[in-house]
Amino acid sequence: FLGQRGAAVEVGVSWKDDPPGWDGNPADQQSASQQATAAIAAGTYDQQFAALIQAIKAYPSSTFYVRVDYEVSTAFHCLGGTDCSVYVNAFHHLVSLIRGQSGAGSRVQFVYHPVRGEFDTLYPGDDVVDWIGVSVFNQDLCQPYWDSGVTYWNGQENTGDRTCLGYYDDYVNGNLNAIPHEYPVDLNILRMMWFAQQHGKPMMVAESGVQRMSGTLNGDGTQSDSDYAAFTGRLAALVDYRGPL
Repeated sequence: FLGQRGAAVEVGVSWKDDPPGWDGNPADQQSASQQATAAIAAGTYDQQFAALIQAIKAYPSSTFYVRVDYEVSTAFHCLGGTDCSVYVNAFHHLVSLIRGQSGAGSRVQFVYHPVRGEFDTLYPGDDVVDWIGVSVFNQDLCQPYWDSGVTYWNGQENTGDRTCLGYYDDYVNGNLNAIPHEYPVDLNILRMMWFAQQHGKPMMVAESGVQRMSGTLNGDGTQSDSDYAAFTGRLAALVDYRGPL
């Protein structure tokens, strides 16, 4: 549908939720995903990408954004939880395979979408990453998250401004000081934005959604318009963020 219109197409390649050979036991899921990561790096599943490669070739007016698994982490993508070379190699292998067989060149853009705390640990490299993706939910935007009667906040609760409190370094009277600052977004995302800037990579919101913010709902079971407005307004503020990283 999108390809016929020459529109951009985002493709999410994922294996961690249901890795090949997994027995369904939650205790084995991480190790199965780790093994699948190594197998992809070794070319074991190259044939699984034939349909995607053909689609890319069939729609030469479209740009394809290929996300190589989502919210990648050491737990699911590094052998033993420590050897992250397998994910780096898997990323490199898929870039080479898909670009090489499709002949699409830069018309295929590859997206690295890590968990925020490990964006540097699994980074595949500037030569293969075109975009860095980030997940954005309530707490990432300093909004409340309600679950089973409990309201959770990111950092210190701030019901007035709904901001995350932190510090940044600046000079005051010639001395370097840690200056308190209210941020409109979680500082982990800001650190990830800084990382992307240092590597010259644009960022995209790869996954997002409004979670429940309070115990009070409308009669039809929906949240208040003000909750949705608070989330979408803050998301817009993140996209256009200007401030200390």
